Formats: sequence, C-alpha cells, structure tokens
Amino acid sequence: MADLKDHQTIHFRDQLRDARAAALKDAEGFTEILQAIESLGEYLHGKAVGLARYKDGIRVVAGASPFANDLPKQFRELHTPFEILYDLVRDARNQAAHYGASARNLTDQAAELALIIEDALMIESHMARDYMVPDPICAAQWQPLSFCRQKMLLNSFSFLPVLVENGTEVTWHLLSDRTLAQFLRSPDEGDVEKVRRKRLATILEVAVSEGSLRLESAVCCNPSTPVEKISGLIGDQPVLIVDSQDERRLLGLITAFDLL
Repeated sequence: MADLKDHQTIHFRDQLRDARAAALKDAEGFTEILQAIESLGEYLHGKAVGLARYKDGIRVVAGASPFANDLPKQFRELHTPFEILYDLVRDARNQAAHYGASARNLTDQAAELALIIEDALMIESHMARDYMVPDPICAAQWQPLSFCRQKMLLNSFSFLPVLVENGTEVTWHLLSDRTLAQFLRSPDEGDVEKVRRKRLATILEVAVSEGSLRLESAVCCNPSTPVEKISGLIGDQPVLIVDSQDERRLLGLITAFDLL
C-alpha cells in the first residue's frame, strides 16, 4: 500500500472537503464524495479496482481517527463505525439507481464517511498551513461597497480581508457583513432607497476615511504557527495567514470551522 506524504494528505483532504461542500448544495450529490473516496483508494491500492478492494487501505488510514472506532463504541446510537459505514456506502453505490430519499440517505452516509477519513488524514498535521483555506478572496480599498457586498453574498462570507496601506505601514483588516449591513441600512433622512444606492456606490477607502464604515483589526500569523496557538486566537473573526517574508501577501485564513 502506498504511503501518504504531507502534500498528498492535504490534497486528498481537500478533495473530500470540496466534495462535501458540493453535496451541501445538492442533497442528492453523493457522486463527488464517492469519487473523492475512490481517488484516495486508487492511490493507496496502486490501481483502479473499485470500492470493495479499496476498503483495506482506506481502513488503515481511517483507523487513526477516533471517529472510526473509539467514539462509535462509546456512542453507537450517534456514531456509525467505519466498517459498517463503508459497507453501507459501497452497497448503496452498487445499486442501479438512487432517487429521492434513497439518494439523500446515500449522500448523508457518504458525507459521514468522508468526515472520518478527513479527520484521520489530519491527525499528524499541526501547523497553520495544513488547515488554512488558501488564496482567500479579499476586498480592495479602491472597490465600491456594491462589489464588496456582491463578493460576500456570492460566497456566503461573513468577512473579507482588506489590505490597508498607509505610507510604508501595511496592516490587514477585516470588513464584516455586520458593519457593511449597518452602513447600508442605517437610518438617514430622505429617500431610504436613494441613500442606499449612494452608499453602495461609495468606495471602501472613502467610507472608512470618513468614519462611516469601520474595519476590524485582523489577527495575523505565519504558515508555521502551531494550530494549537491558532485555536486560542480565533474568536468570531478568522485568523489571517500571511507570508513571513512579505506581509502584503495573504496566503490563507483559518476559521473555527476549519479546526473542527
């Protein structure tokens, strides 16, 4: 069975995570999760042979997670053991067709199986670089608030990182959905919709400099920061991961959700 290197571990973890995210948008979207599991199985086995024969290799990987066996032994009514869950998913996968409740049930089981494997893949990962969401979408000071709003809504973001440059000083801040909503909807005399249109067209830097909109200071770390330290820094806001050599370069961000 092939061994997993650090970069391969992250690769397969991200595949599983992306597949689960896709399934959230489609209650019957089990296919992508199964493809991610099969991709890992094929790598471990060395060739494409199908879910049944991938089981032994994936079992070894998944066994590192307490969700595979230990927690199901303690809370069987809440957690399904890896062996049982894998067989349920494999058997359902082999059925001819899935529609409605059948497909949704398979999606739920496949997502639960993916969570076990993801947790196991990250057991030996202890640095910020292993958990960060890379290349985050940012807001720029020259952009209108209409575009910042659009980015937030299209991506379901609560925060957008903003690089603030003041002469030679460079600092990272965060634009929150809360402060943006308050700015766009705060009371004002006159035509409410006309005021909102004007504020949507306001440049971010202008709104901040006028004191109408407040950016929040961001907590920044480097990629080698231990994840245990990151967990102590995270509040409602994400922690930003910046390049140690160039603080203008934002590499990623970590939220409490990413550390679960």
